[in-house]
Amino acid sequence: MKFDQVYYTSSTTGTRGGAGFQINAHSGTLDPDIQREVEAYSLYTPPTNCPRTPETPQEFAQFPISYKYRMFGGRRPGFCRSIYLGKDYNSVRYGNFFTHIILGLCQANENMLQDPAVLQKLEIWAAKASTTTDISPVELDPGLFRNAVSDDRLFASNPHFKDLIAFCLAGLKDKKTTVIVDTPAATTKWISAVLSIMPRNIRSQISFSTYEYNPQNLDYNLCGTTLDSGFDFSEASFKFNFYILDFSSDRFSPALEYSSFVDIIGNLSASGDHAKIANLQEFIYSITHDPGLEQLDPLAKLWLLLEDHTQTSSLLRAIQLIQEINLSPSDDISKRLLNWLKTAPELTNTEIKLVCSFCMNDVMKKETDPQKKLIWIYTLLLVLVRHYPIADIEDMIKLSSLLQSQGGLIALASYDELVKEIKAQFSQGGIDHFYLMKLCQDLHLTDHPVLSDCLKAAFKQLILNYSGSAERYNAIAASLTDRILYAEAVFIDQLSLEPMPVQLNPLLLKLIGDPGTKKSLTALLNDCNKKDTLDSLELLELLSRSNWEEAAKKWWLVNRLTPAKLSLHGRFWTLANDLHPRWAPIDFLSKDPYLIKYPSFIRSFWIDISKYNPLQQYDKKIADILVGLDKWFKQPESAQYLNAEARNVAVFVTNFLSVFMSTEPSPLTVVKTLIKTIPADFPSYIPSLGTQLIMKLNTPTRKSSDWESLLSAVYTSAPKALTQLLETEASSLKDFPPFFWIGMAKLALNYGANLPEELKRLIRKSVNNLPETKQQDVLAKVKDNPALEQFFSTATKPSLLKRIIQAIFGKG
Repeated sequence: MKFDQVYYTSSTTGTRGGAGFQINAHSGTLDPDIQREVEAYSLYTPPTNCPRTPETPQEFAQFPISYKYRMFGGRRPGFCRSIYLGKDYNSVRYGNFFTHIILGLCQANENMLQDPAVLQKLEIWAAKASTTTDISPVELDPGLFRNAVSDDRLFASNPHFKDLIAFCLAGLKDKKTTVIVDTPAATTKWISAVLSIMPRNIRSQISFSTYEYNPQNLDYNLCGTTLDSGFDFSEASFKFNFYILDFSSDRFSPALEYSSFVDIIGNLSASGDHAKIANLQEFIYSITHDPGLEQLDPLAKLWLLLEDHTQTSSLLRAIQLIQEINLSPSDDISKRLLNWLKTAPELTNTEIKLVCSFCMNDVMKKETDPQKKLIWIYTLLLVLVRHYPIADIEDMIKLSSLLQSQGGLIALASYDELVKEIKAQFSQGGIDHFYLMKLCQDLHLTDHPVLSDCLKAAFKQLILNYSGSAERYNAIAASLTDRILYAEAVFIDQLSLEPMPVQLNPLLLKLIGDPGTKKSLTALLNDCNKKDTLDSLELLELLSRSNWEEAAKKWWLVNRLTPAKLSLHGRFWTLANDLHPRWAPIDFLSKDPYLIKYPSFIRSFWIDISKYNPLQQYDKKIADILVGLDKWFKQPESAQYLNAEARNVAVFVTNFLSVFMSTEPSPLTVVKTLIKTIPADFPSYIPSLGTQLIMKLNTPTRKSSDWESLLSAVYTSAPKALTQLLETEASSLKDFPPFFWIGMAKLALNYGANLPEELKRLIRKSVNNLPETKQQDVLAKVKDNPALEQFFSTATKPSLLKRIIQAIFGKG
């Protein structure tokens, strides 16, 4: 590599054309601005303690050699050496010096020379004036100086080395010079150590001089000097005007807070780990070839995080740093982050959003390599599936779409890991698997053998828990029209159940209401030879019409005895009960008593029977139903159809007929049995039936003990029945035999304080209102029982008093 040369010294020949300090010689062409700067920065003043008239080599060795670097004219890098010559060209006057400048090409990158330790080793330096102004360029081999790294641990491990780095970087921003006060040899090593750890483009911005007599007159970033120089060592210089490291007197400017870059690179330098320093520098340049000062900190932090990526927080911080740098990650970082993401532990929802935003906006949008982009998409999708369902569903769907646009899963070497994650999520209970199913459909994984059972189970839950969602209905409908195998298998299984799950009804109604899906469903059932299931769907459609009741009655009346439709009878009433739970025409029971096995007919039976009073009316419809039911209940084959509620009806019907439609006397156990069979849903029927039983069982031959047992049986089974009887049947009760009233009195005496006061009051009132002859008859029959006699005497006192008043005063 060729460099231009410039000599500056006091000579009789030069660019000025006379004797004195001037550019003595140069190669190439010097632009005026560069020539002015060469003249200004080539000056040399020795320290005051050096010999004034040096003659011997030992005396000349006391004069520091100054090695310098700066960008001349802002465009040509210049590498300089200044030495003290002593006598002038006339060999009489002392104070002459010689500065040799090597000028690089404009904007050339000669970083390998930008190190005073390297400049020291060059053998090209001139030391005397040229006799002509034109000299030849110099040839240097860049390989001799590349990657020069200071190996002097004494300087890098010094506690103030980090301060030197911090001062140097701060000076690049605030244009303050860092002054190093030490021996010239030590200063060279300080500057060399700092430059060796700087990124190349930052290093090129750092101008330096290993020795200057007046650093305050120049604008070097790093400048060495000595205690016997002309530098201003005032307090203002230390605190405000310069960054000073005076190793000679152990005085230092106030330390700055270390940035991350300073801290990290300083620690590496102190440990002597040049390999990691080089690694950090290369890492920085793998991301950007021109890192700014403000980027050094996030880049250094990122490098440190990527050196040890064992924690989720490190991954997230790395992502934040890349976003902060606002640059695309290098291939190496991409590989590390991808591996990191694949093995990342659980993330929170906020962390997942950060990862998604970074991958989608900072990486994938900028990635131009299709295969690399595909890998990023796949990896991010893997992360979202692993965090299902807290991950954003829209992001997951968007990624699946992007994956398809990049060639889909078949474009990958393997996608087994994704399948494994999907299966793991399907195995999680208590979460909605709908979007996992949708993802499998989008990625064409519906027939993957590993996922087959998972998809079937998830689809079963989907159709049984259908809630009316348009999105889910569309997915279900599409699974039929697209002939997805696992969906068809689940539909066939569920539609073939006896009875068909009631949860399916809302979905099936919607499916068969749409011509397209109805056609697909019909084709599916025909392919599987499921004629009964098809008929069931027709029944469902029939029961969902606006005129469903009329259509249902017509269907039943036409098909109830049709052999070909026998298998559909159960389905018909199950669907009717599911869709219209209160619909059960009571008159159907007279023709088809076995319908009593359905809950809707049981309810209809109790509704009608609770309104029926056989003592006041005769209802042929009810009578026919009771007789028909009784006859059917007594058939052996009926037992297989009866549930607990239907068996309860059977007991009631048998006993009801024995009381109200038989001439034979009924045992008292029938009373209790009848009342106990009444469901809790019909509490008002209990006292009504109790009243009817007493009225029906009133016979002239019934003895006092019989009445006592009967009334006690009614009271214990239906406590309110006697109260209702005394209130509503007062006129009829007057004709009841004395033994009825004696039985009533015994009931009152037997239960004593346990009998409600209201009932006691009604009994006494009813006895008091009996005809006098009936009262006397009752008293005559209890004269041998003092307790009963007392009860009736007490009850009739108000009536006797009333007769006495009428006899005396003749008033009503």
